[in-house]
Amino acid sequence: MSSSPVVAAARILYGPVSVGPDLADLPTSRLTPEQHASLLLPPGSKGMLVLGRRGREAVVSRTGERSTRSMYRQVGAKADELPATVRAFLHGGEILVALNAFRVKGTFGGSYAEWPDRRLPNLLHLRACWVELDFYKRGEWRRRSAEEMVWQVLDRCREKGIPVPSYIVASGRGLHVVWLTEGVPSIALPAWAAVQRSLSGTFKDMGPDTVAANPCGNQRLVGTSNRGVDVRMLWPATVGEIRRYVFRALSADILPYTPEQCREHREKRRERTAVRRAAAARSVASGASPRLDVGTYKATMEADLWKVFDHRYPEGVRIRTDEDDDGSHGRFLYAFAKIWAANAGSGDELQAQVELHAQRLGYRSPKHAVAEAGSIIRRVRQIFRGEARRNRPGTGYYRFGPRRLVDEFGITEAEARDLDLRMLVPAEMKRERVAERQRKTRLAKGATPRTEVASARLDLGRRALAMREAEGLSRPQLCARLGVKPTLLDKALREAKAAVPAAPAKPAPKAKPRLPAAGRASSLVSSRYIAIVAEAADEAPNALEAGMASAYTQTVRDEAPPHEDPRPVTPSEAGGPSHVGPRPPVVPDFIAKLRRTA
Repeated sequence: MSSSPVVAAARILYGPVSVGPDLADLPTSRLTPEQHASLLLPPGSKGMLVLGRRGREAVVSRTGERSTRSMYRQVGAKADELPATVRAFLHGGEILVALNAFRVKGTFGGSYAEWPDRRLPNLLHLRACWVELDFYKRGEWRRRSAEEMVWQVLDRCREKGIPVPSYIVASGRGLHVVWLTEGVPSIALPAWAAVQRSLSGTFKDMGPDTVAANPCGNQRLVGTSNRGVDVRMLWPATVGEIRRYVFRALSADILPYTPEQCREHREKRRERTAVRRAAAARSVASGASPRLDVGTYKATMEADLWKVFDHRYPEGVRIRTDEDDDGSHGRFLYAFAKIWAANAGSGDELQAQVELHAQRLGYRSPKHAVAEAGSIIRRVRQIFRGEARRNRPGTGYYRFGPRRLVDEFGITEAEARDLDLRMLVPAEMKRERVAERQRKTRLAKGATPRTEVASARLDLGRRALAMREAEGLSRPQLCARLGVKPTLLDKALREAKAAVPAAPAKPAPKAKPRLPAAGRASSLVSSRYIAIVAEAADEAPNALEAGMASAYTQTVRDEAPPHEDPRPVTPSEAGGPSHVGPRPPVVPDFIAKLRRTA
């Protein structure tokens, strides 16, 4: 780890926490929730701690039915109010506490005591670094107890050369490893986040909870419970041994670089960037294409959007009454405002852009356009003042891109080609452009065109097929003879086989002529169960041939249907007779009827 004279001097300020003489010798196993909270925010400190508790509350539906629902209640307390607030908030269950201090402020205009603001923009001081270890989820530590893991954590700290933690708490099934620090302004949040990431990496194999490592994260107070399991402090042994660190010295021991070294690196990077941009500007001035960056990306998107707008409104937007307003120009204004918000600064630049283009977009006055885009302007100003929940300067936290704008405005491929759009193009057209660009890049680098590669591979497959048919060569022999790899040979053979023209299909057999449906006699008995007896009567066969020749075969025997003959049957294929023993012939009724009518 790196150090400097300033850090070395600051390291002298390491020391125990400020506690009274009656608490210095108190075992940490007997620490109460009020005393633990006072360690996090000592008396006289600025800001407030935010306490939270899960529970259930009774609700009444619109129909009058009573039920309960889960809820999370929070309260805020200053340093001198902590003991009384914790005692009033404790009901024998769990209490969660945010380790960092927040400004004394409530949300929704409420009191800080009932509606504390625990959001990131309201963060005042960073008062601790920590890592939450869910070691029970990891294989080699799964069967270890919390007491055993304490010594593993301390050994890891000594092995990595980082200071030992201020205290270690058994939170139920895991461990809370905490390094207390003096109050550090929230402007040091990037350095604090780097320390948090480094600590998570140090204990990576012990299951660190990275979600709980955010500056607004909660931990459990000692003396409460977690699903019936007591939350207790395992290390150190007494309260007087708990140490509070100087954040600057702690970060120097944990991080590989000091703040001075990081500042020097950033300055050198800015110098290199300035030199590169100056060279790019000279290149553009001499006629070369500009270097693509975020600015050119958004400028191109804005230019494409203006092309679409002018194409759809060639004579401008004419809105004289409310009936003429279909909302189209409002969608265009909202899209343009999201693009302009990226470089809007304090929000005044965005408002100036909206007022400048209000008439072109069809608004009666700049005031109406500003009112339409008011939500985006207010959002940009909140980000500039640091009041937004998620501060992302340069974006306004509005997610937009070519695909979203293409879907929103229904830009078709034909429209994109007619207007020569560069970015606002459908997905299929974008894929075609990417493929063409890649093809040109390959050709510029001296690559063989894919058409020539495919033709050579097809010739290779045909030669391999001919050699295999003529000489009966195997796959390894073909690879050795042709000097190619097996994968290339297999692909060439597949393509050569697919290129062979298929054999002509055989003509379908002609159907045999049949009698018309009106000339065929229907039968309710299957032909394989009918026995035809051609005896003395000459007319019966003639009548049968005339009416049902297509339905029955000529060679049949006197035989009753199997379901009417209970005698065992031996198939003729097996070498035996159809029936065992002699039997009198059985004639179906319709055959007897034919005989009588003959």
